[in-house]
Amino acid sequence: AYTNENAYSFDIKGRVTSPFLSKSGDTIIYIHDDTAGIRFRGTGTYFELETNHAVFKPGVEVTIWSGVIEQENGMRSVRSKIYDGDPLNEYNDIFISDTNPVPVVPRLITLEEYFADGEAVEGALIKITNLTCGAVAWPYGEDFGFFVTNISPAGVTNVIQVRLDADTDVPGQLAPTNAFDLIGIASQYSTLPIPSNGYQILAR
Repeated sequence: AYTNENAYSFDIKGRVTSPFLSKSGDTIIYIHDDTAGIRFRGTGTYFELETNHAVFKPGVEVTIWSGVIEQENGMRSVRSKIYDGDPLNEYNDIFISDTNPVPVVPRLITLEEYFADGEAVEGALIKITNLTCGAVAWPYGEDFGFFVTNISPAGVTNVIQVRLDADTDVPGQLAPTNAFDLIGIASQYSTLPIPSNGYQILAR
């Protein structure tokens, strides 16, 4: 990312790591470059690409012009100016700059590392191994959260919430009954004035 002529906005380029996650007019995607990941928020009304999953898919490169940084419930985002009704053309605010999909390699971390410095990986694509979730049903077509557990080599038990979004194809599938590895996006939901908790994983 780099700043443009407006000191309060940023130009950002990265590859998509999530499908569209749209709610009540919001279009949310996650992007990642060589240094970090971040959530992008646009509006469903203007962001017409949200209906074209075949083109706008994980791995394609996206460029965001004049994005504004915001934070909601501890989660940092970059928001297009058109979110506030800016008259700028939406295709100038965010567009696909490389249609050739290049998969983003997830960062391998442990839950202990995640909890120790969640801000360092927030918005990034991560991979955590050797998780279990017990007996749980993933309801079809619904947003859903469940907890997974990992026991470290030192015998420490760590638990974290995984969020399933109805816009993905995960809800409705059978939950694993054995230990599994998880690739997802490091997310956060916190209501503290200074958010320092609520770290979770957003499944894709």
